[in-house]
Amino acid sequence: MTYGDPTGTFFDNVHARASPFGQSFLRVGRNALTAELQQELSSSLPANQNLCETAVVRWMERLNIIESALNNFPTVITRTPTSAPALARSAVGLIPQRAISSRHQAAQAVSRDPMAVQDCHDRDESECLVTGRSKWDGFAIEIAHIIPFALANQAGCRQMDFWRMLEFFWGIQYTNTLYDQISHEIDTTWNMVTLDNSIHAMWDKGAIILTPLTPNGARINIGDVYFGSFDLEVSYSHPLRVPELIQSTKVIKQRSVCILKEGSRVRVPRRLEFRNPRATYFTVRELIVSMKKECDEGIGLQAIMQPPPLS
Repeated sequence: MTYGDPTGTFFDNVHARASPFGQSFLRVGRNALTAELQQELSSSLPANQNLCETAVVRWMERLNIIESALNNFPTVITRTPTSAPALARSAVGLIPQRAISSRHQAAQAVSRDPMAVQDCHDRDESECLVTGRSKWDGFAIEIAHIIPFALANQAGCRQMDFWRMLEFFWGIQYTNTLYDQISHEIDTTWNMVTLDNSIHAMWDKGAIILTPLTPNGARINIGDVYFGSFDLEVSYSHPLRVPELIQSTKVIKQRSVCILKEGSRVRVPRRLEFRNPRATYFTVRELIVSMKKECDEGIGLQAIMQPPPLS
């Protein structure tokens, strides 16, 4: 992600009134927005004062949605949409909730599927995808969702801030398409992997990031149709205090147990008899966790750069 170029006076007005988190996002995440939204930020101020105020307030609402969505990822703390419940946000402004068709909502609450859990254990041989620890050696091996289960497990999830945020990045049409797919696969082995309990805890907190790559090292992007084996490149949202505690037998090109360092890669094999985890679901997760990390670091940098108070 690259930094934006805050030269427009409209951008200056939005930036000046945004929260510290919103200001950080405008610096590190501006280029992730749709072309329409980037153009709006780069435009000159509307001549009419009322129109200007309306436009700036709309951006405050968008930034609040983004902040809420990132704070609720990957662990969903609250399901309540930000701002007025009668409104959702589109890439071009305010739209009624009814404009998001009911076909883009889960028909009913999705219950956890014990058969899918067993299928995932069978596919992954009850072995941690990242460390290689095995249930058969006495380790606690758990099922982890790639896209968090709470984001698409019941009617109304499409109204959550997470999906409204994605509209700002990818537009309504693509967000609807992605939601339709994920809501039908949220509790299937396409969206499940086995992790040992320590890695699972880090996964739920967004402390470990897994970026999908083809075996030759090319990044797998959100719109790619990819069905083969793929690699996951490991990184961490914050430096580990004792990195030696995380070791793996799965690291590619290592013949023995080794420390799971940043940049290590583990292979996700394709098993023809099973539904395999979708690489693009890892991509979605990595993009959002990385953006959250950059925004958090931006806030920290901003605090460091503030002048000390006068005594």
